[in-house]
Amino acid sequence: MGWGWLEYVQTLSFIGLLFNTSVHVVMYYYYFLRVLGRDVWWKSFVTRFQIVQFCTSAVCGCITLYLVLVEGAQCAGLHSLCLNFMFNMTLLQQFVDVLNSGQKARKKEQ
Repeated sequence: MGWGWLEYVQTLSFIGLLFNTSVHVVMYYYYFLRVLGRDVWWKSFVTRFQIVQFCTSAVCGCITLYLVLVEGAQCAGLHSLCLNFMFNMTLLQQFVDVLNSGQKARKKEQ
């Protein structure tokens, strides 16, 4: 996805690149600690961070679509933006489902 942002010179691509890189650094650090056998108390925050990433993407996408469709602004890579928006919304739904299933499992254990 990051390649597409740079290849098609999307408006606001720097926000996506920054968030995506930050989330992956945290996520892979979490996986690294788990491989070492360490218990990571902040596991649910990794999922929440990913959800924040996709919510931010949705807000930026909606603002951009509003500016283009209503205000008549120009946007480089609008087609790519729309595809990314749809893909990110599917990922958002999946991460929300993961978070909710983890919370339901913890409630059953209690």
